[in-house]
Amino acid sequence: MNIKIRECEPRELPGVIDRLDQEFIFNKQHSLSLGKRFPNTLSLENIKQIRVAVSDGIILGSISIRMFRWVAQKHTWHGAMVGMVYIDPQYRGKGIGSDLLSSAMELLHEKDTDFGVLWTGSPVFYERAGWILNDRGLFGKAINRFNSPRSNTVSCRPLVSADSARLNRIRSALLPIRVMRSSLDYSTVPIPAVQLFCFSAQNDEGEGYALVGEQDGIGYFYEMTAPSSLWSMIWYAVTERFGQLFVNGSSGDPFAQWLSDEKLVLWQPHNKAMWFDVSGRIEGFSTKAWHIPYFDWI
Repeated sequence: MNIKIRECEPRELPGVIDRLDQEFIFNKQHSLSLGKRFPNTLSLENIKQIRVAVSDGIILGSISIRMFRWVAQKHTWHGAMVGMVYIDPQYRGKGIGSDLLSSAMELLHEKDTDFGVLWTGSPVFYERAGWILNDRGLFGKAINRFNSPRSNTVSCRPLVSADSARLNRIRSALLPIRVMRSSLDYSTVPIPAVQLFCFSAQNDEGEGYALVGEQDGIGYFYEMTAPSSLWSMIWYAVTERFGQLFVNGSSGDPFAQWLSDEKLVLWQPHNKAMWFDVSGRIEGFSTKAWHIPYFDWI
């Protein structure tokens, strides 16, 4: 069987999305197509970063890459998120996944990328290719209500209607280490949420926000970017809205530590992020302190 790894062609993208949806959405009882969830990745604008394995005109597998800029240690790095690896069930175990990953790594070198990052529950496959497991991510569930007075100063609106330039200004002021986001990146809808909300507030110390997803009345707290004086106010507004709330955080993050100290969330390690040093330029920097938020995954 002659298998070729190449760029996805525009006419093939709908079929690739259909296969990904079947594997990662419908087979797992989720809803909302990955094409709608990740318009910054599964789009014609990003198609040169999508690789497919093809035999006799039939797509047997695919892998997606999204380039991004990463600010850390007063440097701006060029990163690449790798994900949505799919192999047709009939052709698994034939090395197609390894070939797709090798093609993705070639692209990272061609684009002069500093590092790649991916998320997986099966690290052994990627470790054989030189990827290193290093994840500061945490995952938990809200276990107590925060005893705070009701506040009318926290607004909640769909994220798609929020001012992305304002959110980026807040991130730039408060986060010395961060993924640089475009307005399209705020259209992301991480699994399993089907819609995203922005809870925002301000006081004399500044302004801040939280990004929260929702599905069937269950909340998914993705990030808090706010002065500490706003944490309790925003957190209370979020927990008021949802009967159940799952939370993403990271080890060493002050807000995650506050949630733990206040006994609001019981954390567990996430431990799914894997990294690959492509350029060698990040060597010597404190990369073990780096964490890509769940909101930015693909």
